[in-house]
Amino acid sequence: MSTPRRHFLKSALLAPALPALTKQETVRAVAPGVPLKIKDVRTIVLADRLTLVQIFTNQGVVGFGECSPMSAKIIAETVAVMRDTLLGEDPRNIEYLWERLYVNTYKLEGRSVGIALSGIDLALWDILGKVANLPVHHLLGGAYRSVVPVYSTLFREASPDNMARRAQAAVTSGFTTLKLQVATRWGFDAKPDTSIAVIEAVRKAVGDQVDIVVDANSGWSVPTAIRRCREMEPYRIAWLEQPTPERDLAAVAEICRATDIPMGFGEEEWSVWRFKDALMAGAADILQPDPIKSSGLTGCKKVAVLAEAFSKTLTPHNTSRHLGMAATLHLIAASPTARSPHECTILPDEAAAKPMAPNTSRKVTEAMFAPRASDAEDVLRRELLTEPFVVRNSALTVPTGPGLGAKLNVSVVRKYANSPVDITEQM
Repeated sequence: MSTPRRHFLKSALLAPALPALTKQETVRAVAPGVPLKIKDVRTIVLADRLTLVQIFTNQGVVGFGECSPMSAKIIAETVAVMRDTLLGEDPRNIEYLWERLYVNTYKLEGRSVGIALSGIDLALWDILGKVANLPVHHLLGGAYRSVVPVYSTLFREASPDNMARRAQAAVTSGFTTLKLQVATRWGFDAKPDTSIAVIEAVRKAVGDQVDIVVDANSGWSVPTAIRRCREMEPYRIAWLEQPTPERDLAAVAEICRATDIPMGFGEEEWSVWRFKDALMAGAADILQPDPIKSSGLTGCKKVAVLAEAFSKTLTPHNTSRHLGMAATLHLIAASPTARSPHECTILPDEAAAKPMAPNTSRKVTEAMFAPRASDAEDVLRRELLTEPFVVRNSALTVPTGPGLGAKLNVSVVRKYANSPVDITEQM
């Protein structure tokens, strides 16, 4: 039997984990009576892939942001176009600056602007938190939760048996929700398609108590997606993401009407208005803005309000392990409707996770879960932060330090930056 869409969304209404007060890290105070102004905006491109944003102020407070890692040079140039709008402004006026950046680039509206604006916006929130000596989620409305349950993403491969083994390893590590990438990314019904065989094998391997999320990454046409949904329904899929390209809201809505599987929407979207259009079209059950794509935390908090107004679940998209991860955790902490397990590509710390089952010799290693990466990408994944995020008991802890609460590893930044950078200040 299929799992009705309403049943899953209702079952996600879990009681929040209320936080305990923790000691805050102290940061430099802003001089009283001296206006705080932005004096420079710079980008750092790491390994030709990851774009970071630095915003410098006249009082020595520096904010850091992260942009989604695609077409890094284009994104860096887009940030440079936005720089003049920010110079001389008070970085704490985030809504005003967000609007001005949107208006001043209105002819360029789209993903590249949304991604560039995201990096800037995160850096502004980082400054605001540092000046206030508070973590960002306190400034977004306070901590509704302090611990965020996460799910493990199993990157695609065609072999059902291999996916089943990886799923068992993830569950042994403590995960209770898995995301399976299936089909061929932007595949246009590419063959062979082992999606249903993979889902069947994983469900058989992990049993009925583990939730399974499916992500087709825009792999199917509408008729194929509808057929695949009907084939998936007996395996009790928690929700489905991107069965067909999200650019066509009518197509996604047609699939949504044809299945009881809840539909996730928004990992590629850049504006609150696209999310509004998706809701009005009936193309979304779960909203998935990404703080490093969807016009930053400011854009995402607007989407969070939409989710609450439309009685939808908020489940932000996030594949970052760095500043984007920190921003996502702050967003989830302050958003009541973010009640489902959330995306995470970080593996559990084996010493802190649940013990391996008796007679289990297979070790949980990154190679079992993550796609192949270059040496530089691998180092950035693991070492870009001075204190990398760690999954414990299938959950992540919301940062409590001022601002985003995540500090960059200066030596790693300098080593992999495309050009010399000034990153001596972390304030």
